[in-house]
Amino acid sequence: MADPTPLSGNLVLTGSVPKMSSLYISEYKALVAYPFFSGSPILTEPPEAVQQVAISGTPALSAAFSQTTRLLREHADAACSIAINAAPVADTTQHRLAAGTTGYLAVTPGHRLSVISNA
Repeated sequence: MADPTPLSGNLVLTGSVPKMSSLYISEYKALVAYPFFSGSPILTEPPEAVQQVAISGTPALSAAFSQTTRLLREHADAACSIAINAAPVADTTQHRLAAGTTGYLAVTPGHRLSVISNA
């Protein structure tokens, strides 16, 4: 019996590689009311800091918020739950964000955010 012919050429993979889901965090000092926006409070760009935290089945932690951070804008590209305090550990019974949603929260400087998948 003859030896099998060795493979040659390039190996081609088809399909897509799963994208890692993330929670995007922007940190702000305060809301500002501008008269030309009818006094509606808005966030002033750029943010003080930005973070990206991976969403998975295990709780993940953000870095500590800046000492000037008072507000967060959070955007989840997958369903998840979050917890925020000095030493948070997120679980699926906590604050839930649907995939593709953006939220705004008042926070304490120095605290952290924990996120976990909650599909």
